[in-house]
Amino acid sequence: MAGKITKVFNAADQIQADVIHDHLKQNGIESMSKQPGTGEYMNIAMGYSVYGTDIYVREDQKAKAEALINELLYDSDYDTSTDEEIKLPWWQNKAIVAKCILGFFVLVIIVMIANQILQ
Repeated sequence: MAGKITKVFNAADQIQADVIHDHLKQNGIESMSKQPGTGEYMNIAMGYSVYGTDIYVREDQKAKAEALINELLYDSDYDTSTDEEIKLPWWQNKAIVAKCILGFFVLVIIVMIANQILQ
């Protein structure tokens, strides 16, 4: 890779980095990657790196590379209106169950306070 290079993105893992490399290559941009910090050692020891993988391109191609990465990762052309909403039974909905439990405890406290007042 000739010329000055600059970091354009930090991929979450090596798979995402490979996808980005392929997309950039298909669009005529040469890229390279490096794991920051102790990421390479963590990848060997644990199988993954919490630091991710930095992707570098030539400085004169930075703007085009960032635009391609944003297009690849953050493309908003997906239409969510056609997705069916999944309906769970009430006992599997965590929010409803939490509200029921909270309501039960509030009711118990009210009954205990009322019992203390009436005695």
